[in-house]
Amino acid sequence: MPIISHTAQAVMSQFAVKWVFKLDADYVYNLRQHLPADWNAGVAFLDSKGHRRLEIHPDGDARVLAGYAWDGCTPKFSVFDIVIGTPDGVPNETTGKPKA
Repeated sequence: MPIISHTAQAVMSQFAVKWVFKLDADYVYNLRQHLPADWNAGVAFLDSKGHRRLEIHPDGDARVLAGYAWDGCTPKFSVFDIVIGTPDGVPNETTGKPKA
């Protein structure tokens, strides 16, 4: 098995693109048909840092808030710049959105 120096690993990693997709605006989908008939509550979900990421409103609107980000596939990992996992698509380095 060949041994690769830390310098060579750093050079290979400079071409890696961060696999994160981020919402630029709120995404809304109405869940009314999936909620109990007597649903009239509002609920908010927080991430592990306490940031609000999802709201479900009394009218059934589920709103994923702008700024929410995900990596497209969890778990996945990189070995020598080869990503192991099933990503959503190769992101454009400028926009952060999938190229496909």
